[in-house]
This record gives sequence, structure tokens and C-alpha cells, in this order.
Amino acid sequence: MEVAGAEQGTFEASILGNGGREYGMALYQEKGALQKLTRLVDEGRMQEALLDSIVVTFHEKPAFAIHALEEALGLSRVPVPLRMKGGALQPFELGELVAVTGALRAASALKPRVRVVEAEAGSAAVQVTVRVSAPLPEGFARKAARGG
Repeated sequence: MEVAGAEQGTFEASILGNGGREYGMALYQEKGALQKLTRLVDEGRMQEALLDSIVVTFHEKPAFAIHALEEALGLSRVPVPLRMKGGALQPFELGELVAVTGALRAASALKPRVRVVEAEAGSAAVQVTVRVSAPLPEGFARKAARGG
């Protein structure tokens, strides 16, 4: 994922779906972060797996917040942004929140045959353009190479 504008950089992104209990997106600026994260989790090294990241998860509670968000914005979940740095939660910078907003907008437009999407996000002070490129899953890539 490429971010251009007030916030700039290249991120690895992961769509979260923890067994249907937690949904969201995590962004990692470190190259190879997703592979590293998988290895650390597989090895049971959970504390080390707290890589620097920007994460937004979507929650079904509290009910009053869901009601207000549905009424005002059409959202059926409460977005909860988190920023992990040095193994601890840290405050966000405005550009990071805008970048993850753009990433969520772009990712929501991905489809099986639409693998690259751009989206804009921002405020009067901070604007970004996010370009999300989604690789084909491994099995699909092999099938496509065979002409299937």
C-alpha cells in the first residue's frame, strides 16, 4: 500500500477477521512485517509480535455508540484505532489516522477482479491518496498462470 500526500510511505496491510470475532485492518511500515509477524506468532513469541503498527478494529458495543453511528454515518460498528510503537500503545498523529482512513476506503473497494484501488481521505489540514494493491491468493495465482 502506498500513501502520498501529507503522510507518505509504503505499508504492508492485513485485513483482520479473527474467527468472526474481530474485524479491521492493520498497517505495518516495516518491510516484511507480515511474514515476521506470522513467524513470531507461530513460535509463540507474542510480546515480540507487537510490531509497530496502526490498527483499526470494529466493535459491536457499546450499543448507544452503534445507534449514533448508524444514524449519523450508516456505520454498524464502532471504529477503534490503535497505534503500537515499541511494544506499547501510543497516541496517534493526525496524518496516521487519515492514512488508515484512506486505506480502509480503498480496501473496501477491492473485488476479485479489481486488485488495485486508490482512495482519498483527509481534512482541511491533512490530505492523502492511498493506493492499495492486493495480490491474488496463492492458489488463485497458480490457477491464473495455468490459464484457469
